[in-house]
Amino acid sequence: MIRTDRSDEAIQLLRSTLPAKRETFGEYSQSISSTYKLLGSVHMSQGNMEKALKSMNKCLEVQTFLYGAKSRKVKETQQTIDVLMSDPQLAAKVSQGKIKELSARPRFNTIVKGQQNLGGFKGCF
Repeated sequence: MIRTDRSDEAIQLLRSTLPAKRETFGEYSQSISSTYKLLGSVHMSQGNMEKALKSMNKCLEVQTFLYGAKSRKVKETQQTIDVLMSDPQLAAKVSQGKIKELSARPRFNTIVKGQQNLGGFKGCF
């Protein structure tokens, strides 16, 4: 489909297969990994690098779970992600997304307010 310039149709087909594959093989399976890798490749061929990066990251997560961090497949996918991240605009968007995510979290507070009795006896002495 990609060779015949029907990449939108290919993306729809790949996405439609994911629920059945999850149900049949589970979230962390070789089939799911290859589907995400194909999705990422199609997005790259379309020039949609953000979606390609998202798909490749999901592929990397599944592959790392299945094969371990030192696997050849994992290293190849990581190299693809590194190439995608070498684009300064994409790297800036990803870092801005992480900053927004972190700023949405509640602030960490190390101060304990007030003194509370945490059970036990209440002044019976």
